Amino acid sequence: MKKFAFLLVATAALALAGRAQPIDPHATAETRALFTNLGVVAREHILVGHHHTTARGAGWRWQGDRSDVRTLVGDFPAVHGWDFSLLVAEPDRRADARRDIVAAFERGAVITLSWHATNPVSGGNYQEHTPAVAAILPGGSHHAKFVAMLDDLAGFLATLSDQSGRAVPVIFRPWHEHTGATMWWGQPYCTTEEFVALWRFTVQHLRDRHGLHHLLWAYSPNRRASPEKYFERYPGDAWVDVLGYDFYSKTDLARAVPCLRLAVAEAAKRGKLAAFTETGPQAGWRQNGKPDYFTGELLPLLRDDPALRGLAYVLFWQNSSEEQHWIPLPDEFGAEDFKKFHADPFTFFERDLPPLYTLPADNATRAVAPKPPS
Repeated sequence: MKKFAFLLVATAALALAGRAQPIDPHATAETRALFTNLGVVAREHILVGHHHTTARGAGWRWQGDRSDVRTLVGDFPAVHGWDFSLLVAEPDRRADARRDIVAAFERGAVITLSWHATNPVSGGNYQEHTPAVAAILPGGSHHAKFVAMLDDLAGFLATLSDQSGRAVPVIFRPWHEHTGATMWWGQPYCTTEEFVALWRFTVQHLRDRHGLHHLLWAYSPNRRASPEKYFERYPGDAWVDVLGYDFYSKTDLARAVPCLRLAVAEAAKRGKLAAFTETGPQAGWRQNGKPDYFTGELLPLLRDDPALRGLAYVLFWQNSSEEQHWIPLPDEFGAEDFKKFHADPFTFFERDLPPLYTLPADNATRAVAPKPPS
């Protein structure tokens, strides 16, 4: 546990709540509180996240509350990332995922969800580039297929509630890395107008058709984007809550700075959140990790640049196997450096979090200590 108290200034939170709101006018109280509180926390700290942290690790799958992050530092990440494609491929694990998501929420953590969706036209995976976006929009030949995929997603999202009935807020990041060429919804495979229509239809179908009001919507170009092109396919302020950026590096992490600065600055202007929505060594830790990556490269970039103060969280990708993972293992190079990264006052892991799902009841300044060990 970090040996300090986090000062949550209630007046700042209330002022932000009055000025900036989620795009969903009917967002749940917990979702609105998360949106506001992340904006306050981001002024002085950054939440650290890990994808599929309790679903898989180096050499294991689905072992209750096991997490490679927790094994290394004795604490869960503050942000738990998930991908719906995992639950399409393993539908029998949806109950396990729901259990882990609700448990993380009840401990105070933040949940994000991406979606490496299969190609609705070809049936191939997210890297199969048969043109699809035009075909799945209203009036298109495969629109019904796409709606069925969205309905399946909506069905899972609707199950995410605790025993008291509170829906778990989810930062949903669909159609990510759209500025690249990897995904079937990427820049080479659809027009700007088609991508914007895809985004807006997704919002409308989940929010308005299914009544899901516990989602915050994250927009995340990838490393191919430049500040000049960051907003090229932006669906508009009425359709986005979080300005994100995905960037994996070998030796060029500093190249992420211009787009991250842009995201922070524009989020402040537009009443949005900003986040480093995916990062880490290109291809994995053993492939391109460095012994001092976390405290010698990433931490100074995030902590010491005033123009980057305002990033709500940073998310590392999953530990897929012993050969490919993004969080070092206990006996690996970089493990001690990650422990220092965890201990730094700037980084927030799960136990460090203040209450994120309630707004201050008054204008008093409250000192919120980190959560005690579980």
